[in-house]
Amino acid sequence: MELPPKRESGKLGKPILLIANCFAAELPNGEVYHYDIELDLKNASSKNRRKIIDNLLKTHVKFEDHHPAYDGMKNLYSRKPLSITRENIIYEAEQKKINITIKTVCKKDSLGHAISIDPLQSVFAGQVNSVSQEAIMVLQVVLRFRPSVIFYPTTRDIFCRPSAQDACQISGGQEIWTGYHQSLRLGQRKPMLNMDVMARAFVKKGPLLNIIADILNLGVSQLSTRKWLKYSDVSKLNNELKGVSIQTTHLKSNQKRYRIRELTKDANNLMLNCSNNDEQLKITMADYFSKNYQPLKYPHFPCVQVNNKDIFLPIEVCEIMEDQPCQLKLSQKQRNEFTKFAVRSPKQRFDAIVKVLKDSKAIKDIHLKEFDMKISEEPIKLESRVIEAPKLRYTSGTTVKPVDGSWNMKERQYFRAAVVNAWVLISFADPRFCGFDALVNFAGLLCKIASEHGVSMRRPDTMYVVDNHQDMSVQGILTQARKLYNADLAVLVLPHRDKDIYEEIKRVTEASLGIVTQCVTDVSVSKKCTPSAVSNICQKLNAKMGGINSSLVPYEIPLIFSKPVIIMGSTSVLPTSHHADIGRLVSAVGSLDAYPCQYAATVRTQPFSSCKEKKKRNKLILDLKPMVLELLTAFYKKSRGRKPERIIFFRSGACENQFRNIRDYEVKCIREACSLLQPEYEPDVTFIALQKRHHVRFAPQDIASGCGKAGNIPPGTVVDTEVVHPLNFDFYLCGHLGSQGTSKPCHYTVLEDDSDLSADELQKLTYYLCHTYARCTKSISYPAPVRYAELAAARFHQHYNRKYEDSFFNDEVEDCKNFEIVDELKNTMYFI
Repeated sequence: MELPPKRESGKLGKPILLIANCFAAELPNGEVYHYDIELDLKNASSKNRRKIIDNLLKTHVKFEDHHPAYDGMKNLYSRKPLSITRENIIYEAEQKKINITIKTVCKKDSLGHAISIDPLQSVFAGQVNSVSQEAIMVLQVVLRFRPSVIFYPTTRDIFCRPSAQDACQISGGQEIWTGYHQSLRLGQRKPMLNMDVMARAFVKKGPLLNIIADILNLGVSQLSTRKWLKYSDVSKLNNELKGVSIQTTHLKSNQKRYRIRELTKDANNLMLNCSNNDEQLKITMADYFSKNYQPLKYPHFPCVQVNNKDIFLPIEVCEIMEDQPCQLKLSQKQRNEFTKFAVRSPKQRFDAIVKVLKDSKAIKDIHLKEFDMKISEEPIKLESRVIEAPKLRYTSGTTVKPVDGSWNMKERQYFRAAVVNAWVLISFADPRFCGFDALVNFAGLLCKIASEHGVSMRRPDTMYVVDNHQDMSVQGILTQARKLYNADLAVLVLPHRDKDIYEEIKRVTEASLGIVTQCVTDVSVSKKCTPSAVSNICQKLNAKMGGINSSLVPYEIPLIFSKPVIIMGSTSVLPTSHHADIGRLVSAVGSLDAYPCQYAATVRTQPFSSCKEKKKRNKLILDLKPMVLELLTAFYKKSRGRKPERIIFFRSGACENQFRNIRDYEVKCIREACSLLQPEYEPDVTFIALQKRHHVRFAPQDIASGCGKAGNIPPGTVVDTEVVHPLNFDFYLCGHLGSQGTSKPCHYTVLEDDSDLSADELQKLTYYLCHTYARCTKSISYPAPVRYAELAAARFHQHYNRKYEDSFFNDEVEDCKNFEIVDELKNTMYFI
């Protein structure tokens, strides 16, 4: 069953002329010949494999007058057939003899070992209803081969190692490399090459001791004078260095390579088992090195345990290897440093893209000619539209219209203000930095601003600073507040960036006490206690307490809301924690009202499948049926027995090559959930895949049409021509104003549409939902329900981390995965 066909392009909105970072491409006709290639090399990187094959192709007589392309693994593609059926070649490289086997690949069709490129041209002639992914993949390899030999390729991108004078160092022993992304795609009327410039953090090459000094923000001389490393330092190093590849330096003739597992005991105390004349002896790492190699300079520093659990190495004999992308999430400080270097306005970005395109064409020119490919050097120009922003309704019929993606709610009251019957203000912060007077001032301003926005909220029932010396846990303090004051809200002041106490508060209140919490930092209370900052806090507080900040104006609501409709958003994400047993986190939210502004959430963990046959299921939300049933039931109860007649489902985290699998499995789950709610209940389902991780960018042709300081495309810009898919119903939409850098639009593809929505209807709905996010008075880059699903998954991850730590020593880790939100908060927006 095919995906819904492309609709007629939309008409709503004001025209705007754009350029895209896509370049028209001419593709070859005929066939490309496919060969299987095997290298008798164990654990060789794709980079090294490419170098070996590149040298072989240049020197071996079999490839004379041929310029094949190699993918770095097992596939070789040639424009002309080679005089090879099966060939064994002995190739010498770096004083090693490498056995290379090349043979033709037998295809199931009648083309033998040839791959036809003609089906790609047939798409534009309307002769086929699907795109040949194999033909696309072959041409991708052709475009990527030469740059991958010269530069450093990652899975999707190509980077250039900076010179010593151009290297941009950031904290934590890392440096920034620049590079580019390229992807051959089919546009609406012609093939095109999508090009984008990139920046990424790489681990610095060099002695491990130097990198440790960088991570701890010390000089090497300072580090070397330390007599030991603190536990917190070792913990930080373990987080930063886990999985980093190193090589040893004490064996000059045989440098061995390993991956760091963790730091362990220091060399003076780490005991090794050694054999001497069939006698087992115990000896310290320091003594072992003194006896067999040379005395250690820093025997008081921890040793490195590598991926082979039985091997330990002193820090000073380890060197970090080159060409290693950083796999960990950057710290806030690193992100700030990275942003300063990498951020580019649309003009700067597009100038850089055109330059990179020209440079890369020169590098791969020989393969472009060999495979009869041509790439234009002019970005594709297109006419787009800017959808008008919706009016937003507050209480008493007052409305406001966003300008450039933002609006001011000063002197406006929430559309539906919450009622706070009893609340407490408790500070866990250091009273030296945030004392009782600051709490009094904050409480007064909070009540004042809340009242101005319509929230019924008197002075706190109690207000105090927690004594760090009192013997009472976070749970005990909050339980007492709930019991003594019957508080339905607790506002809690926390030390700046104290993640542990934040996670503990959320776990206690959301798992057992059922009390709404709003956490603020001591800095927000003592130094940044301004009306605008407190107003932002009130936005979250009102939504958590069941209120609605603003809603869409009834006469502007898309026609799809003429019948009861539920809006759902979902995502499937990998947790950032190093606890590998949690698997994938999948979450979904569903609207509970007609506006739609209030949502219920449900989250599950999904273990990874190890079998090859099941790996493709990793991207699916396997428990979607019970999750959708839970959300439909919440809607049914909230609307007093009414069932939605339409389901609009936004699915984030979907890969293009998984669209059909996702549609076939997950739409079926939604329909089955409906029948479980009530037999013969068959609402219309519209299922939309949302992609944020793509590289298509737009810029105004006329700088005067740009928005904001950076000159970005305006919020509401929608593109559904030229650079979209030739067959699928898809579009790009930018929901927000990019304040710095170049705005990234989201890509939407309709995978199922029982409601037969027009492009205008769906684009308007999508853009309007970007304005219903409760945490701010700005439109966001994608629909609010998807963002809520991400927040719910993030909150579950925090709960898991906390419970994992609490249960680490009592064998309850398996229970952590089944974390349940208490009933009082289950269908509220606790997660924002």
